[in-house]
Amino acid sequence: MRAKSYPADLIIVLLALPMLWAVVVSLERDDERQAPLIVDSRVNPNAAPWWELTSLPKVGEVTAKAIIAYREQEVGAALDRGEQDVRAFKEAADLDSVPRIGVKTIARVAPHLRFR
Repeated sequence: MRAKSYPADLIIVLLALPMLWAVVVSLERDDERQAPLIVDSRVNPNAAPWWELTSLPKVGEVTAKAIIAYREQEVGAALDRGEQDVRAFKEAADLDSVPRIGVKTIARVAPHLRFR
């Protein structure tokens, strides 16, 4: 039996297909790299669990749990009064009411907080 011969152009095209595919995939990845993913890494003290609050500078587990206890107390009181906006913290300065948090801590954590 005689072996079947293929034209040289067909062989070149078949060998080039994987390289062309790699170029297409690379171009798609370049498009993804050009549009950066924007992630807001700031912490919302009105919603964050204690372990997320510990990512704030100089805030440990005890302070984080104090923030949550104060938050739950204030939200409960606001709901009892029938208020519409039941956030415990509307700005960084509101953290001053939490035990274990003072002016220095507020100054350190303020850039890392978001309230909406």
